[in-house]
Amino acid sequence: MQAARSGRVVVDTSAAVTLALLEPGVAERLMGHPRSLVTTDQLFTDALHAQESLALRTDMELTWDEGDARPAVRTTSAERLARMRTTSARLVEVVRAMPRVPRPELRSLRQLPVHRSSTQWLTALDHAKEYGLVLWCDDRVLRAVARSEGVAAFGTLALLDARVNAGLTTPEEALLTKAELLRNHYVDIPFSADLYHPAALADGWQARAVAVALSRPSAWADAKATSAFALDAAPRAVDTLPHEATGWISAAYGGLHRATPPAHRQRNLRTFSLQVLTQPWISSSTLPFAWAGLRAGVEAAGDSDAPLEAALTLYLQALAEELTPLVAAGTLTAMFVHTDEADRAMAARVVLTSAEY
Repeated sequence: MQAARSGRVVVDTSAAVTLALLEPGVAERLMGHPRSLVTTDQLFTDALHAQESLALRTDMELTWDEGDARPAVRTTSAERLARMRTTSARLVEVVRAMPRVPRPELRSLRQLPVHRSSTQWLTALDHAKEYGLVLWCDDRVLRAVARSEGVAAFGTLALLDARVNAGLTTPEEALLTKAELLRNHYVDIPFSADLYHPAALADGWQARAVAVALSRPSAWADAKATSAFALDAAPRAVDTLPHEATGWISAAYGGLHRATPPAHRQRNLRTFSLQVLTQPWISSSTLPFAWAGLRAGVEAAGDSDAPLEAALTLYLQALAEELTPLVAAGTLTAMFVHTDEADRAMAARVVLTSAEY
């Protein structure tokens, strides 16, 4: 990061998009950190084309449905389309404000196996390599390529940390900036309740980008803290948007599955499923949404539902100890009355095979 502070930095499109997502004041401070910035004419042209394309785009587009193996029409909400247009316009402003150099062809990366007709996205890296400059890039794969080519590279998250360490940015401002990036699908930001909470709050506790981040194994370095956050997030909107609870729990189940070594996976997933069942907000009206989240997590992981049935068995045992076996059986059955047929059958099987029944 010292090289970025004292030397010239080439800005890649991914970093420019990051700057476009941030408040102008924050973006300006980040852009002022390096001694000088430069980008390429080709990346500016790409930004203009993106803006023009979005200006002409309707809320419907023709895509290919892999599942049905046929064309399908996908709609984009007016709100999301407006947000994309705003970001693209801001991206053009950000790149236009930077000094630019022409890079009509690659001169330093000719050995890379890329299509010669679409090399614009590599022009920043190509320029950095030729002149020994530092690359500012928020694409992890491209940063790895840069380093393999001997080019120093950094991302916006590292820049924020460097500014905090140098006393140029307060920890609070850096936290809010990272939360904004998290809300915009910057995944693999290390989990911290102090960071994920404001990001989820800003999204109205809907299972959007923060939930996607939870589905990544990198968020589960401290599984206890992450699961506690997911279980706290799930009921936040359950009264008005109950399907959001499904999204949070599904994401958490999938993330825990991916993060856990196979030898411990079944145990950890059973424990998490049991934690879901024992939450104070679980009732016959909310359980279908919570259970649908667990079921969706199982399907996304491509695994068996054995942890769910094991958790249900433990839950019935706990109910039987608190109540009586007969009342516990009735309580469990009643809780699953609004779930799918397969899940009602699982609940009935757990009751009928229980030693206490």
